[in-house]
Amino acid sequence: MKTIQIVQKMVENDHALAVMGNHEFNAIAWATTDSNHPSEFLRAHTQKNLRQHQVFLNDIGAGSRAHHKTIDWFKELPLFLDLNDIRIVHAC
Repeated sequence: MKTIQIVQKMVENDHALAVMGNHEFNAIAWATTDSNHPSEFLRAHTQKNLRQHQVFLNDIGAGSRAHHKTIDWFKELPLFLDLNDIRIVHAC
């Protein structure tokens, strides 16, 4: 959680840029219900997926206000940056 707070503050103060990666994408999908199947999530809550996500959920407090705020911030991250001489994308 501390790392996310540091990065978020750096981005918000124009001291850094960030793009969405696979962990942010998976966190969003884990927390987002499927509009076609409201009892399911976009990332299935299987044991395998839970193991991959457990440290984040434990650290942030699954379902907490901090969790929801962090997911909202993840959703704002761009999938890529197209800067003057470079394009940046993470494997999400």
